[in-house]
Amino acid sequence: MHYRVNTFNIGVENGNAVELNFTQFQFVETLFLEQKELLELEVMLRRLKHEMGRFFLNLAQDNPEVLDEYKVPNSVNDPDHA
Repeated sequence: MHYRVNTFNIGVENGNAVELNFTQFQFVETLFLEQKELLELEVMLRRLKHEMGRFFLNLAQDNPEVLDEYKVPNSVNDPDHA
């Protein structure tokens, strides 16, 4: 799965300049699931997204440079994982 993570500074809160970095995730993947499977997956992903949001918001405040990169899975370059 390919994915991209970016951070950007929100910059203003209640009219005041602040140092608050926000994370944005973009996944490039397609799934073919039945409706029931899709609903179960959606619930699980919403929970996971919520917890990841907490974690990455904290990380973005301390180390935004860690998140500003594009990840390519090892399997793209490894013919044994094709």
